[in-house]
Amino acid sequence: MEKYQAAVGHKLFIADAYTMANAKEIKGATETPQKGGQPEDISLNHIDKNYVLHVNGQQDLEQMVFSFSPDFTAETGNLAVLGEAYAADTAKWFYEEYTEGSDTTSGSTTTHTMGAGVLWKAEITGINPGGQSGNSAQAAEFYLNVVSDGFYLCSGGDSPTYKSIQNKFKTVTTPV
Repeated sequence: MEKYQAAVGHKLFIADAYTMANAKEIKGATETPQKGGQPEDISLNHIDKNYVLHVNGQQDLEQMVFSFSPDFTAETGNLAVLGEAYAADTAKWFYEEYTEGSDTTSGSTTTHTMGAGVLWKAEITGINPGGQSGNSAQAAEFYLNVVSDGFYLCSGGDSPTYKSIQNKFKTVTTPV
């Protein structure tokens, strides 16, 4: 699966619900995988015709691999956030934010309203805190298996809309 370099302003979040209520940011993403891909090509041979018909088959949602710079800070670092989700042994919602959202602070609490991005549900299948060689920065990875019906393009904001990328960008009320 192809991977892409994370851009400035790019953020990755994890939460228990697709609404991303109480989401935690997984800081330090350096590379993210592509979402989805081209469907399989299925050839249909008709004996009585002079051509082969091609139709789209299923999309292969391979294991997703994310690279990040590890933060070993207890309870708040990205390894702690991922480790807590991994230990819960249940699928989580992930949100890759491409357009900067907004932060609202009230007292000591800051609430992040998501910007536009991509949403999906997955299980964490492993975490590799990584190693280091020479003068290069330490790199780590975590691995996901998608369990949702695919990926959803989300408008972000206070009343987000969700469009299914795998279902011709049809609007859905509740991602599953």
